Amino acid sequence: MRWSLAITLIVVASALDVSLAPMFSVWGAAPSLALALVAFLALLAERRAAIWAALLAGTLADLTDPAISGPIAPLYLIGPHALGLALGVSAVIQIRGALKKRSLLVLMTATVAVGLLSGVVWTFVWAMRGWFPQGSTPWSDGAALGALGGEALAAALSACAALPLGWALLKLMPWWSFPATAGGARFAVASRA
Repeated sequence: MRWSLAITLIVVASALDVSLAPMFSVWGAAPSLALALVAFLALLAERRAAIWAALLAGTLADLTDPAISGPIAPLYLIGPHALGLALGVSAVIQIRGALKKRSLLVLMTATVAVGLLSGVVWTFVWAMRGWFPQGSTPWSDGAALGALGGEALAAALSACAALPLGWALLKLMPWWSFPATAGGARFAVASRA
């Protein structure tokens, strides 16, 4: 995988998530281009590269999204999105051998899977933090299930955003330099036949 392209696209996707995604929010949940990009990398990149890309995208999401806006200052907690995306990518990597990696429908499904697992981890980490004395959560008392529902809706919206993004990413396939074991070269040979 070409890291210069991956890092550039992760940073651009994260910036677009912060600036433009709120315009497309539904019931407080917004789509994430970074989530769709990470799902794309989970399908085609080497295992280690995909997990590092997920950690980078998750850390950027944690740094750009204050989970709690308090009276003194916003609270940023590095880890929930990063760990969640890494877990979601690991799950997709486990089953990607049985998937048609260049299908937009598979990319949308992988985006939902990564988003759901990331949402579960995000909710769990914040719930654990709320159990500590003077710990706070991004939701009101007892609304963790509602927050998890919001994360699931965001995953579904991200899957919709994965459709045009996946089309563009597949057009850039020669630039990625994916390894043959992850499906990059195999598809180039299959498309010539």
